[in-house]
Amino acid sequence: MTKEQLDKQVEEQLINVANIITQNFVSQDEVRVLEAGCGSYTELKLPSYYKLIGIDISQQQLERNKILSEKICGDIQTYPLQAQSYDMVISWYVLEHVKQPLKALQNFNDALKKNGLIVLALPNIWSVKGIVTKFTPTFVHVLFYRVVGKEKSRGKDDMGPFKTYLKPSISPANIKKYALENNLSVEYFGYSEEFLAVYLKKKTALASLVQVCFTIFGGLLRIVSLGKITLGNTDFIIVLKKKI
Repeated sequence: MTKEQLDKQVEEQLINVANIITQNFVSQDEVRVLEAGCGSYTELKLPSYYKLIGIDISQQQLERNKILSEKICGDIQTYPLQAQSYDMVISWYVLEHVKQPLKALQNFNDALKKNGLIVLALPNIWSVKGIVTKFTPTFVHVLFYRVVGKEKSRGKDDMGPFKTYLKPSISPANIKKYALENNLSVEYFGYSEEFLAVYLKKKTALASLVQVCFTIFGGLLRIVSLGKITLGNTDFIIVLKKKI
C-alpha cells in the first residue's frame, strides 16, 4: 500500500468517526466534550458549537491549547470527574502513556452521560510498532522522531514522545471486552497504518533502512507469536456508546 493510499485510509476513518459523532448528537443544541490528555491541540475537527473541555497532566500543554473553553490540570486516572457530565470523551493516543489505562477508561465511562460516546485512538500492542514502542526506552522514541521524522523539537519543552507503557489491557480485543462488560456498544472500529505511512514510507535512505529492519523483525515476531503479531494494523480507532 502506498503512502497516498494509507493517508486516504486514515482520512476516511476520521470522516467515518466524525459522521458517527454528528449523527449521535444531531438533536442537541449543546454538546459537552472532554478531551482526555488533550495536549496542545485537538486531532478531531468538531462543530463550533461543541463545548470542548480539556484535561491534561501538563499545565504547559494546556496553556498551548487555544481552542478549549475550559482547562483542567490533572491525571486522567485519578482526577474526580463529575459523574454523567459529558456527552463525549475523546482520548487520542493517550491511554498507552498511563500505568492504569482501564482505571482511566472507567473514569471516562463514569463521567459520560447516557447515549454518550467515548472515542479512542491507540497503537495496537499486537503489532511490530506496538511491541517496539512498548519495550524501547523513551530516548529511542525521541531519536526516531528527530532523525527519521525530521522533527527537531521532539523531546523538548514538554513535547512528546512521552513514556509509553502500552498495557495489554488496551489491546483491541480487551477494549471490546471492557465495552461488553460495561454496557458500552462498539459503534465503530478500524485499524490503520498511520505510523508507517507518515514515517517509514518516506523516500530517504534512513527511512528505507528502518523499514527493512521493521519488516525482518516483524517476520520473526510473527513466527514466534504464531501469527498474533503483525507488521500491519499498527493503530486503531474505536468509538464506544454508553447504553445506560
